[in-house]
Amino acid sequence: MNFGMLKNMVENIVATYKCPFCGSQNMNEQHIDIVGAAGNTVNIDMHCPSCDKHFMAKTEVVQMEL
Repeated sequence: MNFGMLKNMVENIVATYKCPFCGSQNMNEQHIDIVGAAGNTVNIDMHCPSCDKHFMAKTEVVQMEL
C-alpha cells in the first residue's frame, strides 16, 4: 500500500468519523494510530477526544483502474 492511499484513508476517517459512544465528530489525525498494515489491510486504533474511549477498526483498500 502506498502512502497516498493510506493518507486518503485517514482523511476519509477524519471527515466522516462519528464516535459510537458519544456521537462526537471532533476527530483529527492526532487521534488515529495505525497499528499494522499488511497487503491491503490496515488496523487502526482510534481515540475519541470527547469521551476518551478507544476502539479498533480493520480497513481494507481496494484499487480500481478507471
